[in-house]
Amino acid sequence: MPVIRVLNRISDAVATVAAWLFFLIGVMLVYEVASRYLFNAPTIWAEEMSRFCQVWAVFGAAAAVMRHGGLIRVTLLTDRLGPAGQRALEVLALVIIAVFCVVATYYGWNIAADSYAIGRTSATMLDLPMWWSEMVIPVGMSLLFLQCIAEILSRLMGGPLWPTHDPELEE
Repeated sequence: MPVIRVLNRISDAVATVAAWLFFLIGVMLVYEVASRYLFNAPTIWAEEMSRFCQVWAVFGAAAAVMRHGGLIRVTLLTDRLGPAGQRALEVLALVIIAVFCVVATYYGWNIAADSYAIGRTSATMLDLPMWWSEMVIPVGMSLLFLQCIAEILSRLMGGPLWPTHDPELEE
């Protein structure tokens, strides 16, 4: 289905950006450690910017993690069911996650919009606008919601279920 393919591509593209953000975090923190301990000249930006990148990377990658079945799941019950029961429980879980995403997007948007309206900034030397980091909630939860829809459609159309175990753990 073309809609599912587009949503999967969006999730994977955002996950690629998230991976680069994690790499950038590593570079920033290595630079900070070298500046602080080798040259006795700490930065004012590395810690806050690495935290900012981490939040965006985590929320940005959530949709791709879901797509690849990497979210934490308790499979005690589902392992005992047949494929139809597993499919039904996966769809139910996806609907619950989708509802949570809608609620989080709504309230996250309100918080970010409020910060933008009143000009709230971080309590650091960088004094960054708070809405930059708060906006990650509506953006990330919207992406996760869209991936939930793609996964629900896939399950309803007979697509593959997530694996119920990790083969690497059995070795």
